[in-house]
Amino acid sequence: LIVAGGGVLYGKAGAALRAFAERHGIPVAETQAGKSSLPWDHPLQLGAIGVTGSPAANALAAQADVVLAVGTRLQDFTTGSNSLF
Repeated sequence: LIVAGGGVLYGKAGAALRAFAERHGIPVAETQAGKSSLPWDHPLQLGAIGVTGSPAANALAAQADVVLAVGTRLQDFTTGSNSLF
């Protein structure tokens, strides 16, 4: 799972994120600041993650063997916990 944060947008790295996710077939969830890091209609787009995230994105994060966090600080609003994730 890739968690894309606001740094993807601020760093203008959306195209690189998309290419990486597509090449490796990795689904992408977004923090609130990372909204639109991947187009909403992209097949690998899971939507928001965290406290206000989608059930699908949060469930996949809970089951993921590996989480690649890009452009995010993984604060408790994103993780839903200040000690887990």
